[in-house]
Amino acid sequence: MRAAFPEQRVTVDTTTHEGVLVAAVGVPAERDCLLPIRTAGGAVESPGYDPTWLEPGETGCRTGLYTSPPR
Repeated sequence: MRAAFPEQRVTVDTTTHEGVLVAAVGVPAERDCLLPIRTAGGAVESPGYDPTWLEPGETGCRTGLYTSPPR
């Protein structure tokens, strides 16, 4: 993922969670975040998340938006 988004202003975070590949790619200064997942069956989906979690002091654009979202 980092090779696809080499700019330093772009954050890249990836993990696997319960057989699902999770990627979070964002631009923190703009509070923008893409959160695609690839399921075990190969489908690519974009789960929703609360945009306030991108605010300073919150989760930010991290895979935790999917794997352990704030309550």
